[in-house]
Amino acid sequence: MQTRARTPPQKNSGSLRRRETQQTSTQTHHLLTWFAALAKRNLRAAEINIGEGVTMRGDVLFPDDSIRRVEIVWIDVKSRARPARLQLSGSRSLWTIAPGISLGTSLREIERYNGGPVTLTGFGWDFGGVITNFRGGRLVHLKGRTPNVFLQLHPSVHPDDRAQQLRASVQGDHEFGSEIAAMQSLNPRVHQIIISYEAR
Repeated sequence: MQTRARTPPQKNSGSLRRRETQQTSTQTHHLLTWFAALAKRNLRAAEINIGEGVTMRGDVLFPDDSIRRVEIVWIDVKSRARPARLQLSGSRSLWTIAPGISLGTSLREIERYNGGPVTLTGFGWDFGGVITNFRGGRLVHLKGRTPNVFLQLHPSVHPDDRAQQLRASVQGDHEFGSEIAAMQSLNPRVHQIIISYEAR
């Protein structure tokens, strides 16, 4: 994860618990060392919501600044070393992940970054709007490795009947292709980004 100021790109962060090249391992170490140092100066303890009513003890980085706010669950809670999970939530953030995805990024923008459509879950439940498959596109590195990136999208709320009908057609615990007409019309935006450093 990075701010608008340059930090090591997420694509090269690699696994924290598997064999890596020396260069990738060094980049990972520098990124997490930098983040941990920043975090210790700007933290507030909190219960972090991880979905379906479950919370975990953690901290919030920049708790009073909505566009810099990051929720953190630690692997080592006592020493606040080695983040296990970073969460961004809301409509806008100064933090980004390569190649430029942030809160508010639209589905069509993600398709452009990916070079093709993606698959995501239906809306209307805790894990609704989560991209489950980049279908071999350029963003495939975000899934299935450590760190593992979860992007959750929400459609805008429109009072008109047409938008409500479109949303109803892509609701529930099912998967939908981003290329279908309802998804393209709704063009949901990233509402939450989760970066998990836990071993898979």
